[in-house]
Amino acid sequence: MGRVNEKIALVTGGAMGMGRTHCELLAAEGATVMVTDMNEAEGKATVDGILANGGKAEFHSLNVTQEAEWVSVVDKVVASHGQIDVLVNNAGILIIKQLEETTTEEWDRTFDINVKGVFFGTKAVLPAMKKSRRGLYY
Repeated sequence: MGRVNEKIALVTGGAMGMGRTHCELLAAEGATVMVTDMNEAEGKATVDGILANGGKAEFHSLNVTQEAEWVSVVDKVVASHGQIDVLVNNAGILIIKQLEETTTEEWDRTFDINVKGVFFGTKAVLPAMKKSRRGLYY
């Protein structure tokens, strides 16, 4: 157990890759982890792995580009856990092609996830963090 012992941590993009690693490490350090992602199967697999290792976690479906979904997830977490202490705005995408080959739609999607998603998440979670006065933002 470590410095996030008994804290409630919400991680976006927690189903795979770096997000999954964030979730696993936070759980190993004592946090109850809210694994959020659009990929329900992999998100639940992340939760199952954490639970199998003695940690605490649950899955919440979240499209970070939708402000209303942020509000809904935050409301659910606060209603069931009373607080959110840690937010890891991890969800993101990368376009791997030449700029001149990138479509406007691809650029807009990247901006929506990587920038607006962080804005929506911070905006939705900050009141709960201020209320708990225990929050950490990464």
